[in-house]
Formats: sequence, structure tokens, C-alpha cells
Amino acid sequence: MNSFILLVASLLAAMLPQFAQAEVIEYEVREVSSIGTCIIANGRRDYSPNEVKVYPYERDGKHIAKKLLELVQGFKIGARIFTGRGLTGLGLIVKQSDRDFSWEWFSQEAGSQFK
Repeated sequence: MNSFILLVASLLAAMLPQFAQAEVIEYEVREVSSIGTCIIANGRRDYSPNEVKVYPYERDGKHIAKKLLELVQGFKIGARIFTGRGLTGLGLIVKQSDRDFSWEWFSQEAGSQFK
């Protein structure tokens, strides 16, 4: 695919333990190409925290948990949580297949606020 797929979500509450009570995510999936932007799907997904798939692994001695929630048409949104001395940031993930890679890092500003 020559275009870049973006997925914008209003909230990733289930990706962090302190927000595990959240059960709704609003999302919009867009395809952005040289000829413009097209909305592929949008909506609201009700879910339970046990629908978030967790894939723990270790890299360079650091414990990491990749957490993903399936939305529509194979699109998943999630986070990579690096555990250790406390949560200082998180990486947000958007993917449709195992070949996709979309990542954005957010550093903790204060409490549950990340930028």
C-alpha cells in the first residue's frame, strides 16, 4: 500500500492499569495519500478490559508489555508499557498487520497526563 494509515483514538484508557475501568474507545481510521485523506472507518467500541491482549517480553534486560485492542477491519490500537522503577512514559501503537509499524512516544508530565 502506497498510502500511510493513521488511526486516531480519543482515549487509550485500558492500556494503562490505573485506567482499567474504562470500557469505551472512540476512534477514526484514515488513509492519507498524495491525493488526499479518506476516512476508512470510525466509531465507538465498547469493550471489557479482558479484551485487551497482553504480550509481555524482555529486551536489553527491560520488561515490556505490548497491549493491543482490536477495533475494526483488523486495525488494532495499543501501547508498549515499559515497567521498572515506575511509569515515566508509554509508546502508542497502531497496526493492521504484522508488517505495520506506527509508534508515538508520550512522556509523563504529571500523574496520568502524558505529552
